[in-house]
Amino acid sequence: MHKKKKTYELEIHFGLLFLVVIMFCLNIISNLVIYNARNSLKEDITGELYKSSLAIGKFIQNNRITSISEKDKNRLLYKYELDNITLVQSIPNDLSRSAKLNWLTQILQEVPQEQIPNISKIMLMSDYYTLTRANNNRYFIAAPIWSDDHKDILILFKNSPKLAYLDNASEKLLLISLISIFAIILTYILLYRFILSPFRKLREEAVLAGRSIPTGNDEVSSVIDEYKIIIKELKEKEAELLEMHQEATDRADSFEQFNDYLLGSIQAGIITVDKSGKVLTINNSAVNICSIDSTLYLGADYVQLPFLTNKLKDRIDETLMYNIYHTYEEYELINPTLRVGLTISPVCDSETHQIGASILINDISEIKKLQSELEKNRQMSALGEMSAGLAHQLRNSLGAIVGYNHLVKKRLSHSNLDTSIVDSMAIELKESESLIRRFLNFTRPFDYAPESENIVSFISDILDTLSVRNDFKQITINYENKLTENNQIIIDQLLLKQALTNIIENSKNAYDGKEGVIDILITENENNCYKIRIQDYACGIDIDNLEKIFTPFYSTNPSGTGLGLPLAQKIIVLHDGILEVDSTVGEGTTFSILLPSENNTIREKSELFN
Repeated sequence: MHKKKKTYELEIHFGLLFLVVIMFCLNIISNLVIYNARNSLKEDITGELYKSSLAIGKFIQNNRITSISEKDKNRLLYKYELDNITLVQSIPNDLSRSAKLNWLTQILQEVPQEQIPNISKIMLMSDYYTLTRANNNRYFIAAPIWSDDHKDILILFKNSPKLAYLDNASEKLLLISLISIFAIILTYILLYRFILSPFRKLREEAVLAGRSIPTGNDEVSSVIDEYKIIIKELKEKEAELLEMHQEATDRADSFEQFNDYLLGSIQAGIITVDKSGKVLTINNSAVNICSIDSTLYLGADYVQLPFLTNKLKDRIDETLMYNIYHTYEEYELINPTLRVGLTISPVCDSETHQIGASILINDISEIKKLQSELEKNRQMSALGEMSAGLAHQLRNSLGAIVGYNHLVKKRLSHSNLDTSIVDSMAIELKESESLIRRFLNFTRPFDYAPESENIVSFISDILDTLSVRNDFKQITINYENKLTENNQIIIDQLLLKQALTNIIENSKNAYDGKEGVIDILITENENNCYKIRIQDYACGIDIDNLEKIFTPFYSTNPSGTGLGLPLAQKIIVLHDGILEVDSTVGEGTTFSILLPSENNTIREKSELFN
């Protein structure tokens, strides 16, 4: 174990030392690169200046000049690409005070002051042709020019930004190298300590967790071995947990799928909300009953559901806030307008804590219609049974009265007396007999004899008959046929003609003797059923009276019997058809008649009228 620990520490040492050596080598290489580049550039510039000094010195010797004119200076600067040229005369042979003063004054005037120490050193130590940095990017060399009696010094200046940059970089890089070496050594020490620190912390955490790790010189290896054991145990536990999780997931998916199937199969609409009022589920039946898009409201607040009335919202609030169960009640929904039966109940978890509420919706519109029709049929049945005998008795009594009235009229005629009252009585008796006959026709079972007829020709014959009647002289009937061929229908001609005639007469009577228009349109829908629409533009029917127009003896016309529309409805129902009415006060009334074509039956009223 001790061997393992030493090996591990040696690996750390070797790794860190390797990084240190790499960084040190990179540092040395960078310095060497800059040093070589600097020396190479310095040699080039020195060579150039040396050649230039020889050429300029030869020019000075040949022309025996003691100072360079401005014109010659500019020419030489341009020719040899120099920055400046200075010719300094050496100490003269005359060593008098005035001669030395003149010589020094000349040097101070022609040489930059910051370079006087360097030039003085060169003159005293004879260190000629050595490249020396002046200031900023300027460099110079001093070259001697010998004459017979004295020695002059030619100083050539050249501007070299590259050499200046390399000189500056070399100095800075040297400083950075020293700092880097110190930083590398410090980093080496800190890294070594930090690398081993996590192992110490791991050992402490393992001991706190109840793991037994032996102490000694092999702490790192002991920690590694212990955590290998822990990882092995965790993998075993992980496999067990994954298996348990998969089983739980399968059960949950199975329950969730079963719940989805259950909600989707229930014919009643179900909507669930959580405690905060957010909609959780909307099953398909609820979507169909309430005519909503479930994706728009899932996750939204239940108050956004468009069909809820304020009363229903209050009921749901009570359930969510006070855990109240609302038993079955009937409500009128809005958007769409629909009669439904609702049950609102709280939803609780296994510990009976309320977690939301459920709304059970049953569409009872068809039930209400069936109840209404059943009630009407019951009333009609009772009315028929009661009135059958009464109507026969009234007809017998009217027959006797008609006979007596005829005798009275005959006697009055023989006596040359006024018979107008008797004639009026005869008219009233005739109308009473007609009313009783109609009533008997309404209450007794019809003699139904269906035959195959062409619906277009059938309606045309009815309109031809009505057009010659005096009471239809002021009515314009517009007939439009949108049917194709094979327009056969199974009907009883006499009964259906009576039904359609009663409806058209009702539209005519709405104009109250004035001029008017009745539009009649016959079409065929996608369910192979014929739809006959009879529309007038008269006064219309108030909504409160609209449900009463098919009630026997109900009529807004003082001269009407109130049996025309009920009889028409009864005949149309006998033909397995549907009669519906839509009216707006001041705009008119539309009767819609739906009749099955030949070999077809009407099953879903709501679908067939679409």
